[in-house]
Amino acid sequence: MAIPSLFKKLLFSKQFKYEKGRFYLMTDVPGVILPLDVWVKFQKSLMDVDKDKAIKIISNIAFKQGENAGKRYKMRVTSSFKGLLKFSKELSEVLGMGVITYLKGSGSEVIFNISPSPFAERFVELYGRTKEPVCYYLSNIAAGAFSGFTGKLWVAEEVKCVAKGDLHCQVVLRVKR
Repeated sequence: MAIPSLFKKLLFSKQFKYEKGRFYLMTDVPGVILPLDVWVKFQKSLMDVDKDKAIKIISNIAFKQGENAGKRYKMRVTSSFKGLLKFSKELSEVLGMGVITYLKGSGSEVIFNISPSPFAERFVELYGRTKEPVCYYLSNIAAGAFSGFTGKLWVAEEVKCVAKGDLHCQVVLRVKR
């Protein structure tokens, strides 16, 4: 598979850099690259202790991270809603979060599929199928990004999930009324 064009662009524009044992992606805050198992096992361990609290904590962290990123994208990458859709699709692939296909993208509702969905697929490999969706981080980072970008509060609902046996994960984002 070829290197995604966004990844090349980030490398050549020095928005993805590696310095002194740290890497940076579009920010001055260092990041880490972890095997997916770390995140999947972390979420499962939290959910085994207190499922409702775990979902709330994961969702809140993801939303805040996405909100900050959405504000940065608007300042540094694009100021158009269509530009945000395109960039978030490309970035999801670069980060290994899956391939996004937008089914609807308006100023008040966004629906997208994720296929493959590495998180949900690995969750199933490690723990088997679930009765509920498991992609709390991905769906809420998206809601946060759209909130930060538009200045409106967006909420996420994962309506399909590979972990439940669906063919792909599907997330519906809506502006909260």
